[in-house]
Amino acid sequence: MSKETSAGIFKTIVIGVLLMYAIAFGDIAVNAATCECGNPYCVYNAKSEKVARKRIMRYINKNVRKGKYKNFAVKFIRAEDLTGEMIETQKQNKVIYVEITKGYVMSKNFDGLTSDGYYINYMGIDDSLKKGAKVKTYCIYDPGNGYIDDIIYRTDRVLNRNKNKKAIRKAKRIYRNRFGEYKYN
Repeated sequence: MSKETSAGIFKTIVIGVLLMYAIAFGDIAVNAATCECGNPYCVYNAKSEKVARKRIMRYINKNVRKGKYKNFAVKFIRAEDLTGEMIETQKQNKVIYVEITKGYVMSKNFDGLTSDGYYINYMGIDDSLKKGAKVKTYCIYDPGNGYIDDIIYRTDRVLNRNKNKKAIRKAKRIYRNRFGEYKYN
């Protein structure tokens, strides 16, 4: 067998192993956001505000406040008040930000919009959610880097299962003003 053939077989095996790992464990960035059940795509539906905050703090104390993040403060902050600069400098400021945002399910595929017009997906929270349900989401940003899209843990709480047409129209209007035509129907 030639060196090129051996190298090709080895490369195929390595790619296969990496694909099996990705299928079994999910994307590394997503895998960091697993809940205690071990499912990398788990999104927990908290029964109350107190349970949601308790779950967030349990995750932070168990998984984030280790070693160099031990003395970091935890700040719960509304999405409207959280800026990209705050996230980018959280390591220097020794802060772990927990973003709190409200949003609405906008389609049967669980596509959603936050109240400030950003896309969010609610798949996995509760399969009985219908279009128009109101959901409160808590997201922990990774304090180890300044990436504004690096959420290491998320938990959700269904606030209202009834359709709120006025809030949905407002969220769509904000989305259109920011990004153009709304495409998640």
